[in-house]
Amino acid sequence: MKKPNILKQIFCCIILLYVMAAWVGCDLKYTGDGHLIDNGFRSADRFILNLGKINLNQKKSYKFKLKNLPTETFVIGFSFVFENPTEVYHQQPELRPNNAVVSFKLMDDDKVITTLNNKKIHSLTWSQPAKDKSGAFVYSRNHSYFLPDNSKEYILILDVNMQNTKKEQMSTVELVLTGGGWK
Repeated sequence: MKKPNILKQIFCCIILLYVMAAWVGCDLKYTGDGHLIDNGFRSADRFILNLGKINLNQKKSYKFKLKNLPTETFVIGFSFVFENPTEVYHQQPELRPNNAVVSFKLMDDDKVITTLNNKKIHSLTWSQPAKDKSGAFVYSRNHSYFLPDNSKEYILILDVNMQNTKKEQMSTVELVLTGGGWK
């Protein structure tokens, strides 16, 4: 009778644990507006909730319901895709292609969780992906973060208070919440 190879057993257990961990969160119960994606526990942005396109070229109010979010810290921001990508947008705020003024308020049944009042898009924090120079994630370092309770329903209200007046146009601007991940 052969002795079992202990290294093979350990290796199989590690692989099994890895596969099981990858499935954690796959059974998302999100029932609010938009589309929630789980990129897996090894992703820098594990959860991405895309609430859809936002028109910053006209004054408008948007209202979203968020329910059964994963219990991870989320960041509320804008995902920009540029028609003419350049690094200068991230380095020089006055050259950024959008000067719309926005406000948002996130609340649950009990209270207001976070607010952003009358901020110009170009004055917010612009984060550019290392490999993709065609886009940016734009958010407020002081007002965009929150940790949801997955048993609560949240309302997010976004107001475009002053429309964009610059000539440059983005091909896409979406309201996005990102959360979790290894960063």
